[in-house]
Amino acid sequence: MPRRASPDREDRAAARARRAAGGHDRHPRRPGRRAVAARRDRRHRSHHRPGPGRQAGRVLGRPRGSRDVPARPQRHDPGLPPRADQPGVGAQSRGSTRGRVVTRRVLAVVGVVAVLVLAGVGLWRAGQDRPETLEQRTEAIAAELGCPTCEAQSVAMSRSEIATAMRAEISGQLNEGRTPEQIRAWFADRYGPAVLLDPPAAGVGLVVWVVPAVLLGAGLALTAVVVRRRAPAQAAVPRVPAPRVRWVVPLAALGVAAAGVTAWLTVDSPAAPAPPPAVAAAVAAPEPAADPEAWLARGAALEAERKYGPSADAYRTAADLRPQDVRAQVRLGLVLLKAGEPAEAESAARRILVDRPAHPEGLLVLGLAQRALGAAEAPGTLQRFLETAPTHPAAAEVRRLLAGT
Repeated sequence: MPRRASPDREDRAAARARRAAGGHDRHPRRPGRRAVAARRDRRHRSHHRPGPGRQAGRVLGRPRGSRDVPARPQRHDPGLPPRADQPGVGAQSRGSTRGRVVTRRVLAVVGVVAVLVLAGVGLWRAGQDRPETLEQRTEAIAAELGCPTCEAQSVAMSRSEIATAMRAEISGQLNEGRTPEQIRAWFADRYGPAVLLDPPAAGVGLVVWVVPAVLLGAGLALTAVVVRRRAPAQAAVPRVPAPRVRWVVPLAALGVAAAGVTAWLTVDSPAAPAPPPAVAAAVAAPEPAADPEAWLARGAALEAERKYGPSADAYRTAADLRPQDVRAQVRLGLVLLKAGEPAEAESAARRILVDRPAHPEGLLVLGLAQRALGAAEAPGTLQRFLETAPTHPAAAEVRRLLAGT
């Protein structure tokens, strides 16, 4: 039985016969690649149309697809994010970030160690500078007392005989076992609160107070500058989340160390003596009406501020309100001598001696005022002072003045 041909084979044979006879195929074959490219070129005629200043012609090249680049190593741009197909670039970025973090940690540790070393050295030097001998203790107390007859000088700085006598009195009271607070209170009771001065804030111990604050401020300023300069580059480059927190920890440790050192020094360091309550209240309080004690306190506060004119007015008001109170007249005479008004100081001293001819401070003020005025009675008045109070702190100075004249 003859084998029958398949329909597909018959169709192909019929198509060949028609093409050989010059006919057309009802089912043309699929166009090739060249035909497809030509058809695409016909659809995109805009590529071949001449524009302003251009000649008509074919396009030399076409844009390639994404990631269609030569497979050769490229140098990574720090301002661009790392590519996913280049793992080495991400590793280098992470390595540089770790290096910066390690550098910041080392610098923070060095800063903390420097603060602690400075604190230890300052405490050691402060302990070494503490007065131990009788002379050093005397000088320390004398530096906190003002010379009654000197202009803006402490007892330790003044070379006058009164200051020398006061230093001798301090040494004698220290030998008797009295404390510095008791000695200062004794001088304040004799010469008034104005004789007390604030202790000088100087020496190596002062460096320990300033260095922690300076280091902390410098660290904060440097960190702010570095963060501001690196902000644009860090915004484009993805970073590991951890380093943002790592540099905060050493900086916080540095701040805590500085605060701890400052608190430690505050607890261990003696505070400056606070002014008496009456003196502090007199500075801010309004003028008292008829209270002599309030005027005395006001005069002492103004004298402590080196305002001798208003201080003399306050003492004068207190003396007018209570004439029998010798303290106001003595302080008035002393502050007038400091203000360079010996004539008025002589008048104040004579008012004291009217009822008390042998008053030591009255004779002292009168003799110093007469000597400043060049009166001939000054040596006799000062000699009467020595006979009345031979152990007075100013007796040695008076003897020197008499020996010089």
